[in-house]
Amino acid sequence: PARGWFQRSRVLQIQASVKMLLDWAKGAGHSHLAQKFFAKFCSAVSILATPPQQLSQ
Repeated sequence: PARGWFQRSRVLQIQASVKMLLDWAKGAGHSHLAQKFFAKFCSAVSILATPPQQLSQ
């Protein structure tokens, strides 16, 4: 179901894409740099993926 401007399925796609990117960076020897660069973005995506019922607790 839609909540605001995004759909849960879209957020899950974004999470999968970011995971692939971080895995690629790890393989290229840039894991720490990628983790640092994407830290806030990953946090925001995690919040968006959280069901609304859990956010209100």
